[in-house]
Amino acid sequence: MNLETIMNLPGGSVVRVTVERDLSRPSYDDFCCDVEEHLINAIINLEQNKSVFHTLGEDQLSTIILTWLKGAGLDAEHDSNRNGHVDFLVKSGRFNWLGEAKLDDGPAYVMEGFRQLCDRYSDGNGFSSKGAVIVYTSKQSKLDFLDGWMDYLVSNYEIAVARHERCLQTLSEITSHVHPATGLRYQVRHFPVSMYYKPTDKSARNSRSKKKA
Repeated sequence: MNLETIMNLPGGSVVRVTVERDLSRPSYDDFCCDVEEHLINAIINLEQNKSVFHTLGEDQLSTIILTWLKGAGLDAEHDSNRNGHVDFLVKSGRFNWLGEAKLDDGPAYVMEGFRQLCDRYSDGNGFSSKGAVIVYTSKQSKLDFLDGWMDYLVSNYEIAVARHERCLQTLSEITSHVHPATGLRYQVRHFPVSMYYKPTDKSARNSRSKKKA
């Protein structure tokens, strides 16, 4: 029975209803793409308002991102228990996307977040095979951070990590590796978030001088 035959069945047919439901359901990749698009918007909002946010800590910045995701209509949670307390869990039916956030306290510290995401929180099955590492950095040049972090990750993770495309618009990069629990590829998108805020204009210089006085 081909698709055309199925769609010509009566509207109440169980076979037709099941096929129509499956055809209308977004794929896992579509789900993850939607989550990451909203995450990118949240990151843009943080970076465009870093004068307000640059002194905040890891949990506070993550709460702002979570609020943005929930405001976009996603079923998003913070600190949910998934073999430990993962920073971001976004769900849609069976689909799961996980994210772990860290302050940029050096590549070894960020690596702990990557290990938590990949080796503890994620189960690596076909409904949960993508996630993200989000790093709040106060250092200059997100590009330099991304270069250093990618080099460190590839050199220090025990499982071979493949580097994929880098998006220069979002300054993010995708890696993948074999998930030890399932043998499937697990994909991680790495998002540096720039909290670098050191304005050098006259108003900023005067403001710093008044604070020192």
